[in-house]
Amino acid sequence: MFNKLLIIGARILSLGFFSYPLKALTLSKISRPLIPVFAKHYQINQGDMVADIKSYKSLSAFFAREINLEKRPIAVNDWVSPVDGFVQEFGEIDKEQTFTVKGTKYRLNELLDDRTAGKFGNGGSFIIVYLSPSQYHRYHSPVTGKVKKLAEFGKVSFPVNDWGLDNVDKLYVKNHRIAYQIGEETLLIAVGALNINSIVDSYEAGSEKQGQEVGYFTFGSTVVLLSPDKQLEWQQDLAPGKFIKVRSGIADYK
Repeated sequence: MFNKLLIIGARILSLGFFSYPLKALTLSKISRPLIPVFAKHYQINQGDMVADIKSYKSLSAFFAREINLEKRPIAVNDWVSPVDGFVQEFGEIDKEQTFTVKGTKYRLNELLDDRTAGKFGNGGSFIIVYLSPSQYHRYHSPVTGKVKKLAEFGKVSFPVNDWGLDNVDKLYVKNHRIAYQIGEETLLIAVGALNINSIVDSYEAGSEKQGQEVGYFTFGSTVVLLSPDKQLEWQQDLAPGKFIKVRSGIADYK
């Protein structure tokens, strides 16, 4: 019964009637006094930040803060982590273009659409990384290759944490998300949570460098990486629940 009430509450919060005011609040200077409270509650590592905490004008600006990327050197791997976050799941995409996350099977054309998914071959690999509220919320290119925004999907967003995955059917195909193609064989899908249009592009046209910034979240997030044409050999210590740093090595092509 309690879980049902939580699901109903999450659905209500996902509606524009509630999420637009929430977004407006986080973008407003009114939210500025909440920044030190937020930082203390989530034990934000201020040593990684490039700006003083007092310089941020809103909670949203602080949430999307930049960090000193010299502390996140790019690993010598074919794929590096696009974010600071926790691995939710990783594995293979089968020949029918499906993959499984916590017992739920997803099709590539559900996460994208028939037209976008149809551009890619069958099989390959995937990894999903969850960013908790305490994390750095900018996402970077896992590979070297030109960044191209393919499409934007979804109008509402549910929590992308373990509770959301356990209680919202096919969560990733419901939430607001943006799909990017990077190079010829990599897809990055930024998935928002509990806000309207909480995903912002920040890459430069023609940019191609591995580890470059692609965009950022202003509220809640998960990143899905897909290699629909090629299988990857994952780092041996990679496991669900493991924290990985942006630009650290996660896989190489087989």
